[in-house]
Order: sequence, then C-alpha cells, then structure tokens
Amino acid sequence: MKIGLFVNSYAGKGRAYREFDGVLSKLEEMGYKVSLGILKKFGEGFKVLKNLLSRGIDLLITIGGDGTINEAVNLLVFKKIPLLPLPFGTGNDFVKYLYKDKKWYEILEEVFSRRVLKVDFIDVGYVKYGNKKRFFVNGFGIGFDAYVARAIRKIPFLSGDILYFLGVLLAFIGFRNPYYKVFVDDRLVGKDRFMICGVGCGQYLGGGFRLFPHASLKDGLLDIDLIKKVNFLKFLKKVNLVFKGEHLKEKEVKYLKGKKVKIISSKSVYFHIDGEVSERAIREVEIGILPKVLEVVVL
Repeated sequence: MKIGLFVNSYAGKGRAYREFDGVLSKLEEMGYKVSLGILKKFGEGFKVLKNLLSRGIDLLITIGGDGTINEAVNLLVFKKIPLLPLPFGTGNDFVKYLYKDKKWYEILEEVFSRRVLKVDFIDVGYVKYGNKKRFFVNGFGIGFDAYVARAIRKIPFLSGDILYFLGVLLAFIGFRNPYYKVFVDDRLVGKDRFMICGVGCGQYLGGGFRLFPHASLKDGLLDIDLIKKVNFLKFLKKVNLVFKGEHLKEKEVKYLKGKKVKIISSKSVYFHIDGEVSERAIREVEIGILPKVLEVVVL
C-alpha cells in the first residue's frame, strides 16, 4: 500500500510541520512507502494535493486540522481513495467525532494493527454561494461562527479548546448579529437575530463545542442548530451546555434535521466551512448533503 501524507505547514500554529516527521518515521518503520505533499504557502493546497493524488496513492493521511481535512475532502469526494485524518490542528473537531480523544500515534497503531484497512462511507455536505460550490464533512456556520474563526487567528500562543472559547468571548462582545431567515427543506423554520446559525454533518464545531449532538455521518441528513442571542450573564451561564451538547432543551434553541437549508441574511456576512472562513461576505447561501460519498478509515 502506497500512502500519501498531506502536511499543512500552518496547521496548529505550526505544530503540524514541526511534528509530521514522527508520523513519517512511524509509517516507514511499519514498512509503508510514503509520498509527501507539504503545503508551505496559503492558497496552494489544491495544487499540492492534486500532485500528491496523481502519484497513485492508496490512502491519504492528513497532518493538520479541520481546514486541512476540508482541502482533502474537496478533492476526494467520489474518488476511491480512503482518508485518514490525524489531529494536528487547532480544533480537530472532525477527528474528535471520528476517533474520540485518541492521540495520533494511538490512531495509527489501531488502524495498522489490522491486515486490512477498516473503512466506511460517510455523508458530505456542500455549500452553494453565488456560482461557487464547496464540500464539507464537519460543519458550516455563518456570522458569529465566522467571526470566531477569524478572531482566533489573531490570538498568539494559545491553542485547542481555550483558544476557541476566548474567540467566542471576543465574538460575543464585538459581533453584531444580522437578521436571518432560515428555510429547511423549503419551509421557513426561523427568522431572528440568531447568535448561532449552524449546519452540521459531524457533532463538534468551533473547537470542541458539541453543537450538533444528534448528528450522524451516515444518516443522509443535515443537523441545524439555531440559537438566539442572550445577554452576557446568561451566555456565561449556558455556554458550557453547548460545549457538552446539553443545550437542546433551552428555550433559545431550535434544533432540526433536513436535507436542504437556505439562509438569507439582512446584511452581508462571512461564513465558514469546517473552520475555513469564506473569501467574501454574502447575504444568501444554500447547504445540501450527499449521502455516503466519502471513504474514511474507521477504528
């Protein structure tokens, strides 16, 4: 088996680049032939990945976070090349859902302790805005979520859950929520100044927040979580409920499932896909799902 190793130099504030040689050494010790693709400049992910896939690999391992996985997914959908993501990013939400809290070396040991890879097919979401379309495996957020994703990039030294929590606090203070209209399967389900307006395939988003606790990667449905804005004291009191996925019974929350979502904003706002912020602000976006089109390695 020939393995492709896609390394995002910027993931985890440089951790992926500093530590990927440990993964490479581990794989070579196991006797596998490894091809490297290292992303060193922003905007070159597609080019690096395409080159890596052209070498005839049988498995793609990503060394990075949710954004790195998203880059890979947008080339792997409908291809018969399994994906094995390892947690070297800032948030690692997708890996958290897929492999729990296992370390990268624990994942490798469990995966390659078998003679044959254990794989499964999972759902992939897609986002359409203007004339563009992009896939995602974890989640989508508009407005507040995107503000958080942009804010954490400016915070030095911190990483993981603490970084994202600080980003959420900064967004609560600095972001002004627009008025949204949300349609699920062509039915209007909400219109308000939602603080959270998220759509997910996986359960975690925003660096460990279990925003979609009923989500499944194989049910062919999107999970939609709409949370109205609350005052700061109530926010501090209840934010931990979202972190644990215990917020669905709160009166400010509306949680649904569906196959198609349309969001219309009263003003142009940024959105994020798997933590990667859009290149421009938009006022209208559509989200859908493709059932079981991506092959991933499971434990």
